[in-house]
Amino acid sequence: MTATEIAIQWSAPEGAAEYELHRLPRDSDVMPGAEAMTEASFVESVEAVGAYEDPSVREGEQYWFGVRGLAADGTLLAHGWHAVDAVTDEQPPAVVGDLTAVVVDGEIVVTWTRPTDNYELASYLVSRAVEGEELESVGAAYNPDQTTFIDDPATLSGAVTYSIVALDVHWNKSDPATVVVNVS
Repeated sequence: MTATEIAIQWSAPEGAAEYELHRLPRDSDVMPGAEAMTEASFVESVEAVGAYEDPSVREGEQYWFGVRGLAADGTLLAHGWHAVDAVTDEQPPAVVGDLTAVVVDGEIVVTWTRPTDNYELASYLVSRAVEGEELESVGAAYNPDQTTFIDDPATLSGAVTYSIVALDVHWNKSDPATVVVNVS
């Protein structure tokens, strides 16, 4: 991302029908509460969970971005804030290390080590392919310290490929790391 765009991502609370996106200037490291999500901080409403790119930030500024998950009747289900700096960063994280996949007690356990070159590491994307098919997204880890993914292979057999991509807070993606495990 450039310094004039910021991308945020989130996961869906159960029952959410709409998401309100909020932005505040960050003049403190004290995270705002839900009460700070007002009409004055409102940016946009979206129905789809996932990601939003805000093209209206200023280079060098610091922001709090908030997401409110609302039920169809408007009830607040969850909210969260994330500190973001509008800086130009096009350097992707390094590839995750020590990627392994093993079958343990009927589940596939995929593990890796965190890249150490990027202090703003934010998350990992997990993809899977079976028997040479194209990779498809099967999950994400939104905590950079979460370095394990457990997959239920009940419907899988043969050579299963897993790919892990690291993302930083500026939406830069590492090259993928891949591993193959045989499931019978």
